Amino acid sequence: MKHHLLSAIFCLGFSLLAVGCFDSDDVGDSYTTFTGEKIADFLNAHQAEYSEFIHVLEKAEAWPLMESYGKYTLFVPTNEAMRAYYMKKGDGVNPMNVDTLNAKDLRKLVFYHIIDGETNAAKAYTTFDFEEGAIPTKNMVGRYIIVHFPENAASTAWLINEEANIIEANGEMINGVVHVIDHVIEGNNDLLPNLIKTNGQYDIYGEAIAATGLDAKMMLIEDESYVAPTTLPDGSAITTRAHYPEERKYGWTALLEPDELLAGWKDKYTQAAGIDGIKSVDDMEAYARAIYKEMIDNGSAVPVDLTVADRRDPRNALNHFVAYHFLQAAVRTDNFVTTYGYVSEYDWFERKAEICDENYRIEQYWPTMAPGALIQCQKYNIINTTDNPCWLPGMANSQSYIHFVAASSNKDCQNGFLHQLNRVMAYNSYVENEVLHRRLRMELRTFLPELVTNDVVAYSNKYNQWHRYIPTGYCKNLTFEEQRPSIYMVYFAANVHHYLYGDELNAMGFFDVTFRIGPIPAGKYEIRFGYHVYGTAKSNSEAGVTQIYFDGTPCGIPLDMRANALEGDIGWQQDYNIIETYGAAGVQLARDASYSEDDPYGYENDKSLRNRNFMKAPDSYVGTNWHNDYGTYFGTARNSSADLRYILGTFSFTGNDEHDLRFVQMLAGKGLFDYIEFIPTDLIEDEDQH
Repeated sequence: MKHHLLSAIFCLGFSLLAVGCFDSDDVGDSYTTFTGEKIADFLNAHQAEYSEFIHVLEKAEAWPLMESYGKYTLFVPTNEAMRAYYMKKGDGVNPMNVDTLNAKDLRKLVFYHIIDGETNAAKAYTTFDFEEGAIPTKNMVGRYIIVHFPENAASTAWLINEEANIIEANGEMINGVVHVIDHVIEGNNDLLPNLIKTNGQYDIYGEAIAATGLDAKMMLIEDESYVAPTTLPDGSAITTRAHYPEERKYGWTALLEPDELLAGWKDKYTQAAGIDGIKSVDDMEAYARAIYKEMIDNGSAVPVDLTVADRRDPRNALNHFVAYHFLQAAVRTDNFVTTYGYVSEYDWFERKAEICDENYRIEQYWPTMAPGALIQCQKYNIINTTDNPCWLPGMANSQSYIHFVAASSNKDCQNGFLHQLNRVMAYNSYVENEVLHRRLRMELRTFLPELVTNDVVAYSNKYNQWHRYIPTGYCKNLTFEEQRPSIYMVYFAANVHHYLYGDELNAMGFFDVTFRIGPIPAGKYEIRFGYHVYGTAKSNSEAGVTQIYFDGTPCGIPLDMRANALEGDIGWQQDYNIIETYGAAGVQLARDASYSEDDPYGYENDKSLRNRNFMKAPDSYVGTNWHNDYGTYFGTARNSSADLRYILGTFSFTGNDEHDLRFVQMLAGKGLFDYIEFIPTDLIEDEDQH
């Protein structure tokens, strides 16, 4: 809470500096004009402190932004900070002359300090909005500004991009918020492999990515051939809230242990490899070989061949070990685990004690550059463990579990992020046989890394129905053909409905959509598809009828996505404990669904539904619409007759492979693709309702 206290202190101090404040004149039901102070007024009133930055604002022709209405977040360096920057950029004796910068460099210098909330359908950010990691909206040069809360800081609560302290915070003007900083902030212009090699803490990984050729796979920045459509599928104009991605950037994320940690690392694999820590690339390969030998000896299908000596071959032990430390998406630490929508995250939700037991988890899975290998990440960014941080919150600060080192993470560059780990991470027998031997629930956007890298998936815009249409060929793991105006795909940002993570991925019309999903560890699984029914009945539904295929095999008869759980012979009943505890409100929750007093928790109804290849949605997440619209404080997705899981069948996999999940529309309409579940068949009998 330190940063919130200091926010209040700084806010009070800043309010004393500001002149004239937040008066407004109401001129009707829809429009308000303001007569208070704009950012430009504040800066002009304090020329003695900020004249140097005012000068570059004017030179970059950005001053009109400070005079205009909007939702800007400005990090303004003091004159002292600007002069230090000029000296740093000079020749070692004389400072740089800012007047000699070209227009492009001037605008980059200025716009790195500005976030335009209005254009991005976001807000102007005060320090009360700051969390460890990136501010959710990119700055005006398309880069994230990173916030860190230094431990045991005597006077500074916020460190920006590792170099700038906020010395006066939360100057709220009518067109935004001003934070005064003591250093000019800059972005790193390296590519991720170069950032690793020059950082100084990761020399072994720098050598390893060169030896394996992985560095050459991470040298792209942007697909220059991509041109965003300028109209929506129906031909209408794009808007701030509804448009196609503006660019198609490439991105990667490195999760690395520093050299110092590797050198002192000792476990059963260093012992088996006969090494005293990992002090070289050769040591790292020996360590990897020990891991994979144990896996292969125990019958694992991990795609590693210990006879392959070529380090550039993905089957090589070193190659696979190193590749496991890279994601094919640019992911900030605050985006690793989506907690939005989970019942434990809402103070108003009344049934936490009932639902949040030792089996309730918030977890997410990430495919890596290593073939056949997933990373599990749980709440608090705890990686690859069977223990449950939702049940054991002390895990968040324990060094016994793998997690990020905050002060050394979120190092950004032109095509990704570098995060530091506190322990050695590996895809080993424990991860494959225990951590991943569980119900794997993955939202389908898990397999579309382009949506993360290009900020299509955005949690800074909750409730505003941010639309992003997905053009044909945009995502390598998504195959479909847009046919305007009737066949297209669209992503809706997190909203008020009870979907996993709150967002939606939809296809429209007579679509034929294939997702490349996985990898999934070898084994025998029951597979389910989670979806939402639009409308209250078939007669008013926007949805269609869909044939689902898994690896080319049709999964039963076509699924009628128009039918909610109260129609036909699905046989859905409301859990009686909801009716018993909440009375009429519980009945209303599922549109007067039937219930059985003899089945308070729905266990018998669950069995009946399974006989028809259906399951209720999980009880672990909730939409805020019931709470916001009806004052309902207890309903979860499980209590919604519009949210279901459809059992696709039982499948056996002999390898840690990727798979094809295809949806072919038989009756035109909307299809919502929420998530896919893989549960080992030996776990079904004792499965929880989460």
